[in-house]
Amino acid sequence: MTRIGTWLIACCLAIVSAGHASSIHPALGALMERPSAEAPLPVWVFFADRGHRSEAERAEALRAAQDGMGERALARRARAGCPLADDADLPLRREYRETVERLGTIRHESRWLNAVSAWLTSDAIERAALLPFVLEIRPVARGITSGLGPERAPDGRILERPDPARGPLRMRARPDDPYGSSRAQLGEIGVIDAHDAGYAGARVLVMM
Repeated sequence: MTRIGTWLIACCLAIVSAGHASSIHPALGALMERPSAEAPLPVWVFFADRGHRSEAERAEALRAAQDGMGERALARRARAGCPLADDADLPLRREYRETVERLGTIRHESRWLNAVSAWLTSDAIERAALLPFVLEIRPVARGITSGLGPERAPDGRILERPDPARGPLRMRARPDDPYGSSRAQLGEIGVIDAHDAGYAGARVLVMM
């Protein structure tokens, strides 16, 4: 353990707090009160800053981030009128990440959010909320949908689902259709209309 990490944790433990800290999101607070909250919870820990001690140090970090960008990224930002580098391009403060890692298990980290996702117990969440550089702690959001995966009967049997190919004729792909079986979904988001208007997306790089 580094001296900085030891000092940060010591400072946290020296703070007396009644109840949950204000940096714990209410939705997370409700999860922590459940009987099953003894198990680690998946959370996002948002940092308040990048840990720069001066504006000069921040400027130097921004220059380093810009130097590390590729020509394609720089050209794309120039076309959009965006700054060539901003705080979202800066790495997380290493001491911040390491301090949170001592309280649980890091799942992911995001320089764009200036946050780490971690598995933390309720006790660790309360301790992390007292860290002077932690802005807020939120639960990891989860999406729930009934439209994906096989449908099952109460006894676990997989039920037959309608075949999309038997749907209305307008939803079915024609043999000479360049969009194939994707026509319906591309039509929903306006891709076909964009193509008809002359936009083809040439030289545009999309990451998913």
